[in-house]
Amino acid sequence: MIPYTFIQLEPVYWKQSLHTERGSGFHVKTRLSKGYGSILISGAGNVGGMHTDLSFVRGAYDWKIPDGPPGSLGFLAYHPVDEHCDSAFIGGGCSITEDIYDDAWHRVKNGIYDRCTISLEVAPIEYIGEDAQWNRGVNKFLYIQQVELTFVRTEKLKQEAPPPKRGLFG
Repeated sequence: MIPYTFIQLEPVYWKQSLHTERGSGFHVKTRLSKGYGSILISGAGNVGGMHTDLSFVRGAYDWKIPDGPPGSLGFLAYHPVDEHCDSAFIGGGCSITEDIYDDAWHRVKNGIYDRCTISLEVAPIEYIGEDAQWNRGVNKFLYIQQVELTFVRTEKLKQEAPPPKRGLFG
């Protein structure tokens, strides 16, 4: 069994696009949660709060990444600061089933939620005590094994009408 961990992404904004040849595009810019499911990256430390860009693909997709575990839904890659990038970030792609993709597309398009979290099961990682670490010297990519999109909608409580007045004084 490949050691794994869960990370949680907090969306900053969504981007939806339609193209005549590529079809629909569904992209989310997030921050990696600082609390639940943060992760250490060798050479970078704790990356909680780091910008993360994730693109979703509708249906099964072959990411053509060598040495990936069979059945992976996608990948994450760390991009450090260099001559091409002013700030470090994590980027990747994930395929999700058509029904989940369509439902998420609809929720985002119509804004029918108050907040959202994206939970990913990723592997392979190493554990240093209780801390999950992505050793990039051994594994250039983290592979997404499972994805969960949680949309929360908070309904406003209806205010009860005050009781009718019964007489002259109240």
